[in-house]
Amino acid sequence: MVSTRSKRTRSAKKDPDATEGKEDVANKKSKKTRAMNTRTVDEVKEQRDKNTSENETETVSSISEKGIIYFFFKGRVGVEEPQGIQDVARSYIVLRPISIDSKVETSSLNDSRHARLLVLPKKTLPKKHGRGFLAFVKTPASSLEDLREELSGGEYDTKTRGKRQVPSAKPFAEGMYAIISKDQRSHLVYRITFPAIGDVQKEFGVHERGSYIVSAKNPKFPSPGSVSLGEPPKYPEKIQKYFRDLRWVPLVPELLDYENTQLLIIGEGLGIMRQAAESRSGDEGDKQSFEEETEELQNEDGFAHLEESDPTFTMLDSNLEDHLKMKTTW
Repeated sequence: MVSTRSKRTRSAKKDPDATEGKEDVANKKSKKTRAMNTRTVDEVKEQRDKNTSENETETVSSISEKGIIYFFFKGRVGVEEPQGIQDVARSYIVLRPISIDSKVETSSLNDSRHARLLVLPKKTLPKKHGRGFLAFVKTPASSLEDLREELSGGEYDTKTRGKRQVPSAKPFAEGMYAIISKDQRSHLVYRITFPAIGDVQKEFGVHERGSYIVSAKNPKFPSPGSVSLGEPPKYPEKIQKYFRDLRWVPLVPELLDYENTQLLIIGEGLGIMRQAAESRSGDEGDKQSFEEETEELQNEDGFAHLEESDPTFTMLDSNLEDHLKMKTTW
């Protein structure tokens, strides 16, 4: 694995006690900002009901959120320069929303507390159309400064090996993204700005442009197969009602404001899906396997992939030149 572009790192780990009690304040600030920048659960429910009542067969793409997307990987402890996926401990995505109507420029990139850190347990994105993978929100409603600290490296003491070095997370791609709603589905669409796509990006399943169908899991249901994230997200009653009695619902940006929101992300493609090989489980009973749940979503009526001709890609391309002028926004 070749090296990626450099970034500022910090050797000291952030004191967890220093952030104690900030979560509620951060969520309030994030929700206030999101009211101006994104579509809320109420707005999505209103549109969903309208579409159902009118029995629409086609809908235009509706942008729920747009912003800048960053992709990171972190090597295993003691590995300074990973040589392949086997040397990678975790991969991450950072979503940094900006106003839907604004251009990508410094004035629109204030460091308010509404960026989110997503974790990819599988480490790579799907490399084939129709494959699915799980992700979850690790840190919601955060500033970039706090996320830089969280992704930085540090040291810790062990009884048998002395001091161990935790590598910093390294960025390997940056671009523009949009979360859109179309045909009663949510799609995460991205366009990479820099660097040029090379071996590193391809190894992680990142291409010049891509899109995924994204659903959020109802915490009332058990996680698929053997996948478990511990404590489920604690949604207020209004958001919990959005799930109704469904196991998975189309993602709305508001759900990303809650820690441990679990996401099912399916690579866009045509034809019969290729089931993901991850998260197989021998458990039987109420727990469905990851493959079964992904296949159910694929086979539901109205399930449609996003075409490359969708105007969302044109919108992201129109922001490309401004983003390139900024070199990096991280």
